[in-house]
Amino acid sequence: FPVRNLAMKAARAALDLSQEDLARFPVRNLAMKAARAALDLSQEDLARLVGVSRQTINMIESGNYNPTLKLCRAIARELGKTLDELFGGPENDLPEA
Repeated sequence: FPVRNLAMKAARAALDLSQEDLARFPVRNLAMKAARAALDLSQEDLARLVGVSRQTINMIESGNYNPTLKLCRAIARELGKTLDELFGGPENDLPEA
């Protein structure tokens, strides 16, 4: 099942945004991108390690895809990070303007 961020839900409520409004503001995963870059891994490298396409990694990082919990765990394991570090940090809590 997809990872849901309770902070995102709270932010949506505080900003009085509907689910449709929120969908227009993709949340970029900068923590994942930074962790990948710190290990000198390309999107292709990470994709190969976790068994998905490079396009899937790109969509996750750009906020256009909500990965399954299974995929989130695989990514976290390969990047040596916790789920919270990659998918629950402050940079992932609010929509981009």
